[in-house]
Amino acid sequence: MISLKEKILHCLKIQPQTRNSDISLTNFIWLEYHRHKLFQNKRGDWCVRIKDLYDLPSQDDCKRWRAKIQNHPTNPRFLPTDLRIAKQRKINEEIWRSHLGYSPELRTI
Repeated sequence: MISLKEKILHCLKIQPQTRNSDISLTNFIWLEYHRHKLFQNKRGDWCVRIKDLYDLPSQDDCKRWRAKIQNHPTNPRFLPTDLRIAKQRKINEEIWRSHLGYSPELRTI
């Protein structure tokens, strides 16, 4: 069985947009690993039955693991791709720029 941490690492690696949004991360994990608990309505929207929420990873659990991975003191990984989000999460801009391959000297205006 794959742990939630491993699922989150995989999602953060292959879907960069999940690095910026805990809702996107949770939705992607549900669709990727728990599709059997979801169904599509007549319009094609993915839905979950309330009783099945007990069997799915919560957004809070996904958020905690994402934060631990991104805020690791010696090895932060899969940082947000959006500087605005990085600033909201109080991620050091120089570390963020370096992680994404930008020159640390560059500043946004």
